[in-house]
Amino acid sequence: MRRGAIDAIEAAYRTGGTTTEWMRGLAQAMPVRRTGLGFICYSYHITQTGQVAIDDQLAVDAPSSVLEPALGAVKSLPAEYVRETWARLPFATATTSGSTEIRAQTRQLLHHYFGRYNVRDIVITNGLDPTGAGVYIGELQSREVDVSRRDRATWSRVSAHLAASFRLRRSTSNGEAAVVSPNGAIAHAVEDATSRTAQDALRRAALAIDRARTKRYRHRDQEAVEIWRALVAGQWTLVDRMDSDGRRYYVARKNDPDVARHHALTRRERQVLGYVVLGHSNKLIAYEMGITTSSVAVYLEAAMAKLGTSSRAALIAAVHALGGA
Repeated sequence: MRRGAIDAIEAAYRTGGTTTEWMRGLAQAMPVRRTGLGFICYSYHITQTGQVAIDDQLAVDAPSSVLEPALGAVKSLPAEYVRETWARLPFATATTSGSTEIRAQTRQLLHHYFGRYNVRDIVITNGLDPTGAGVYIGELQSREVDVSRRDRATWSRVSAHLAASFRLRRSTSNGEAAVVSPNGAIAHAVEDATSRTAQDALRRAALAIDRARTKRYRHRDQEAVEIWRALVAGQWTLVDRMDSDGRRYYVARKNDPDVARHHALTRRERQVLGYVVLGHSNKLIAYEMGITTSSVAVYLEAAMAKLGTSSRAALIAAVHALGGA
């Protein structure tokens, strides 16, 4: 059976069980390439000193013994390497990530730590958000591979769902803001979700998700993923719920990233800035936050003005100097 992007997104939002059980479901939903040797999966966080700290790890359809050298490879990564790779790439191959120097270093790492497993590359789907916590699903490859621009765009959006679902798993305060039927009817709403604007956004999102899951769209990855956004109106994630009578609903849970505070910036400006630091384009940020690209530009311009910067690079440098967003 062909595995597509919608299969991966659906697996992401099955948030029951342990983190390793959840990651196994993610790996099993991913497409398998002809040169694939199985998957290594991590949940992780990036430390204040810029290193990757692994929280959970798992091998799927690969020998479990690969985890020891894989962990050794991760522990060896300096902060500069992490900043160009793990902290900036939602979807990529290991051997095409970063500068020429970083790519050469990657090939050395693969040879040193994975040579006896015949691993020459890794196709990486990396759900990291501005909180610094992420989930990494890497398909080990027996040769160096490249991915098309179309696949990069599509699977970067899948990574946004991995980040949103992982954030949802970790949260202890994301109660039900609304209950929405697949036909868009609002069955229940509280607080911010009671406004007409919010309910219109939730209704459109529920209809879009249901459309993305239809037979017509399901295996048209780019189109289906484009209409199933990671957040709704910058606030909520919609997840499935089955009632006792067997009817399916979407539950809206508050799930926007809780980024570090900065006295001069609003919450939205901090969130946009957090994604900019991850190297994400305005278009991808809009997808991740469930807002328009023009809104992202407005928040970004406001943040630049408040921090006294005139370019994206200067803004990122200012954030690093401050120690966060």
